[in-house]
Amino acid sequence: CALELIHCYSLAHDDLPCMDNSDLRRGKAACHVKYNEAIALLAGDCLHSLAFAILAECNLPAAAVRILAHAAGAEGMGGGQMLDLQANAKDEPSLRKMHELKTGALFNGALQLGLLCRADSVDEEFLQKESRRLQEFAAPFGRLFQIMNDIRDAAADSELGKTTYFTVLGERGAKTLANEAREEAISALGGEYARLTDLTNWICKE
Repeated sequence: CALELIHCYSLAHDDLPCMDNSDLRRGKAACHVKYNEAIALLAGDCLHSLAFAILAECNLPAAAVRILAHAAGAEGMGGGQMLDLQANAKDEPSLRKMHELKTGALFNGALQLGLLCRADSVDEEFLQKESRRLQEFAAPFGRLFQIMNDIRDAAADSELGKTTYFTVLGERGAKTLANEAREEAISALGGEYARLTDLTNWICKE
């Protein structure tokens, strides 16, 4: 719930004229269009604060706050959005870097928070090993998610002149990279976490 509040705040801010300047969100009027820019800004701010308030009530180790802050901040989603605003992503490596921060960091945050919920039932060595495993999974999983999103949104992104995996690599190249990311993500799981494997395969379905 805390992570989804961070996600929702980012969408309200992302649609603002100073960011992506989008009038629609999921087929409906964006927050700043339906209300106004000031309300959209404040709504995002309040969602951000509420996320940490809810997390603080979960009786989790203090590391939970650090994990969420890292996923949302300059070394995560916020940093990725900055790269997006600078429009520096012109090739596959730069797109990968941007989306590892903008998308992959939030996925990793979700996984690490889920793992932390098991802290009372497993030892520290297990937690550290699984934390590394999930982090290695999150990067290609986030990349796969973004590639498939770019393929599905190719027509709309082209009208906006956005640089995406589809525009850089073409449909065949993007699908090839998606399959490589899928295999890398599943391999990182090492046969564990069947639901994550199923989710990874499901994302590849067009």
